[in-house]
Amino acid sequence: MAEIVQLNDFAINISDFTIKKDNIENDFQLKFSIVTPNDDNSKEYLTRVFEVSNIGDQKHFFRDLSFMVHCKHPLISKLKGFSVFDEGGNPANYSILTEFPKNGFLIDFMKLRYKRFDNTAKSKYIYGVAIIGNFLHSRNIVHRCLAPPTLGVSENFDPILLMMNCAKSYENKLNETLQIGNFPWIAPELDTDEADLDPKQNFKADIFSFGCLIYILFTGKAPFLDSNIIKIIRNKEEPDEFIPDEMSGDMKRLLNSCWRRDPKRRPTFDEILLKLQTHEALFPDTDVDSFDQYVRQLLSFQMSSNICKIAPESLGKSVSTIYASVMTNEKMRSDPKILKSLYTIREQVETYTPIVLQCIRGRSSMPILMKVPAFMFSAALNSEINKIFGLPEILQTIQIDNEKLINCPYLTMEQLGVKNGSVLHVYNRFIPADEEDDCDECLLYLDIQFLGKKGIAYMPTNTVQMLLEDIHFLTRLPIGSIQMNYKGRQLKNNNYTMQSYGVKPLSTINVTTTYPNTPVTINIDISGVIGRTGIEEFTVPPITTILNLMEMTNVDVNQCFALFDGRELSPHEALIDLDITPDDVIEFNTNVTDWL
Repeated sequence: MAEIVQLNDFAINISDFTIKKDNIENDFQLKFSIVTPNDDNSKEYLTRVFEVSNIGDQKHFFRDLSFMVHCKHPLISKLKGFSVFDEGGNPANYSILTEFPKNGFLIDFMKLRYKRFDNTAKSKYIYGVAIIGNFLHSRNIVHRCLAPPTLGVSENFDPILLMMNCAKSYENKLNETLQIGNFPWIAPELDTDEADLDPKQNFKADIFSFGCLIYILFTGKAPFLDSNIIKIIRNKEEPDEFIPDEMSGDMKRLLNSCWRRDPKRRPTFDEILLKLQTHEALFPDTDVDSFDQYVRQLLSFQMSSNICKIAPESLGKSVSTIYASVMTNEKMRSDPKILKSLYTIREQVETYTPIVLQCIRGRSSMPILMKVPAFMFSAALNSEINKIFGLPEILQTIQIDNEKLINCPYLTMEQLGVKNGSVLHVYNRFIPADEEDDCDECLLYLDIQFLGKKGIAYMPTNTVQMLLEDIHFLTRLPIGSIQMNYKGRQLKNNNYTMQSYGVKPLSTINVTTTYPNTPVTINIDISGVIGRTGIEEFTVPPITTILNLMEMTNVDVNQCFALFDGRELSPHEALIDLDITPDDVIEFNTNVTDWL
């Protein structure tokens, strides 16, 4: 089953803990302390305090908390919880508690010069950090400071990632909201505002920090260190002179590749892991047998159900055979019940790494995190969305990352392009007012200017704002132009629910708009559609969608896509969304492979 992550599950009472060590110094402009539970002083937790009055701290808090909730890994500090109240239950600075490893921060641990933390342990340590980096990158997360200030050491000398407050999704601008103190550890491209950086290369910032980890473990010193920040930045631009002569050739080459000025030329964590697994670039005199055993231990971490652990291999093969059979049968693969049953079986017998999604009702509600397998059918996703929002499956419209709509029940999350960090916006779906439906008892009717009467799911707890967002998404009418009236009363308080306004099932809300919706002439080039030629002209209202136009031109909406001005259009987009003139042409093309 898909796992729904509720942040409330991690809310804690800060008065249940006692401060053991306060005002810990680190390279971050954050406050740290070590606390222990009142009922068990053998356990220690790292507490990070975020100033509620500081906008930057607020961003760090929510980002850190979000990442810590869904980044579950043996080498990432386990989240104990968070608090936004003081010991008296009054609103206070935000705090996050995570498990604190036995040997504390790496930098403090290295000062002890522990003899057992030998070169074999150091080789294991850098391999473990590479595993962490690879895990984060597989989830489209860039840490930005995967280096000693954020790392701890377990009782067995495993690396433990202690904090994620620097982390960002790889698409985002990485050089925002970094702390000055960690300049020696971060990639040079994060030192300045380089707006032309390729987002696909953002992952390589962590590779640079990984090189800094190798350096400090080998030398015992921080790299590029200087009291002058400008000098630190210049040092990082010419890192070769900082590579120790006494390093082995393989380790020198690895460090040099990690510190390359051009991010594109740095290796990936996949490549680094391969080098280390083949015993390249290990610390001198590493016990390779012990190292190999550690590698096998870390690579064994996977997502799997209890059934999967005991299921025979033949069961998995049988499920694969059934799956292939269903996918080649048009009737079966279009049946949501069959698809959901098949998905449930696959989930139980297959080992997988989940995708973490954000689900948002409309545009403005709080996101809910979900974990789903890449092989989850959209039909099964509809069922999970129903559990979250109560929206009937048949009345859902789901949009992926503000682009593609989910409208094919047998496509998997992977086939739909859903990835870690994807955002699913969930909307109501219109049905004709005279269409018989299994959901008649939960329908609400909208009498919409220009469009007539439509059925929509009746959700008593939905706000006016949500309904406005549904109407805008489905009609493309500007939200500011929409007015709703129920029994002569205008629904103008966007925070009120349908229940608050006394709206009942099967009743009708009148929807008017100040938008003129004057018809426009549009040319559709269907030459790119298999078996079709020519250009067809239509005079239609601006709220006509691409999907409407496809239906008007009798093309297969599941096998065609639209292009305008070189950009692929989403089926839900309307002419109102496009800066279009009578001389412009929208192209329809066949793309069968996307829908096989």
